[in-house]
Amino acid sequence: MNLVDPKFQHTIMMTSTSSQAGEKKQVMTLSTRSAGAPDSLAYWHELVSDKILPLDFRLLGAAPFEAEMKCFDVADLHISHIRASPHCALRTSELSQHAGSESLIFNFVLGGSCEARQDGRQTLLKDRGGAFCNAARPYALNFHEPVQILVLQLPYDALGKAVRGLDCLAAQDFSTGSEIFPLVLNYIGHLATRTHQLDGVPASRIRQNLVDLVSAMMTESLQRGPMELSECKTAALVRVRSYIESNISNPELNPSLVSGALHLSVRYINQLLEKEGTSLSRLIWRRRLELVAEDLIDPRVSALSISTIAFNRGFNDLAHFSKSFRQRYAKTPRDYRATRGMGLDHA
Repeated sequence: MNLVDPKFQHTIMMTSTSSQAGEKKQVMTLSTRSAGAPDSLAYWHELVSDKILPLDFRLLGAAPFEAEMKCFDVADLHISHIRASPHCALRTSELSQHAGSESLIFNFVLGGSCEARQDGRQTLLKDRGGAFCNAARPYALNFHEPVQILVLQLPYDALGKAVRGLDCLAAQDFSTGSEIFPLVLNYIGHLATRTHQLDGVPASRIRQNLVDLVSAMMTESLQRGPMELSECKTAALVRVRSYIESNISNPELNPSLVSGALHLSVRYINQLLEKEGTSLSRLIWRRRLELVAEDLIDPRVSALSISTIAFNRGFNDLAHFSKSFRQRYAKTPRDYRATRGMGLDHA
């Protein structure tokens, strides 16, 4: 199914070079410059949905959005070389149930920085850093400055059987102390410089080499880190975070509700979360604060008051909310909204 809006279809066709019969297909380069400033973010949304997987996008800052992407396929793997101005990319709970949910998405930073967040974990990727997110669950990528990244999309099954417990590694920087990470980055970087697509036997061999390298990198990370949770416990934590994400707007959401819905005791869940230095109640509270912070800088809800945003995210005590927000972000919600470019002061 083609996810690209018909009004943008002609632009995509113009920015790619068709090949004659028997010729190698050229690598496609796509840019928001073709769409024009007013439609640039909408155009980028359509491009990424069509070429990688469906995501929601939000601007960070007041500058016009610009981005370009060069796409390259190696069998069932997809590589994209992206340059973009500041923005936020979101894989929401709703989107994670649809197209691309069987994929792992690796982001390798070549310039600028990327804040990756999934399953309650968060890491800041700087130049030549890299992390992956599982498209089957919600995640967020924040680019607070112009960025250049390489994106590798591969099927979960390509690694899931070879790397046991890989979900423990989501939103963690692989570059820290790794001897294999530079090999993976250089390998993908070299592929991204090609001008023509690979096919047939060469593509299959390169695909397997790349999967083996990534698998070795992830296994190295698991072995290097502290003893990880068992797969059963990891799956339980994934269920907990997924339930919280899906019900975060419910003001009645609390540890007892989570426990009853998932048939896991609050004590057991807290034991699982102890390794991360948090508890079930703090996890719910923190996630609500994070979502309010995202909404405060989202132009799509700029007309909503701060109190409405807080209520929409499950808070029912504004005084307690304001105090907690200030403790976490060192600003009042109103100041946070104003300093992030919204310039709105209604409460």
